Amino acid sequence: MTCYSGLPCYYGLTRTFQSSGIPAAGNGDSGGPVFQIFNINGEGHVYASGVVSGVYNYSSVCTGEQNRNCSDLVSYAPLSKFFWNNTSYGLAIVP
Repeated sequence: MTCYSGLPCYYGLTRTFQSSGIPAAGNGDSGGPVFQIFNINGEGHVYASGVVSGVYNYSSVCTGEQNRNCSDLVSYAPLSKFFWNNTSYGLAIVP
């Protein structure tokens, strides 16, 4: 369960972190995409993983931007849970 100050609590969110500790997500990123890169047979493949929900322990340091609070610790809603319960939906790749 994830609870945000002044908001309802949410179940089923996943917490993840930027492996180098770089503040990578921040205020205003909620609803944005979360993806993973997997190396398969020497090639990098990008997979949609979820939707940004919130950040934790944020600071005023934000990679590439100033005057915004960011963090390396992020919670997201996993896409897999949505698709398991809604089998008539799918993802389309748009180049």
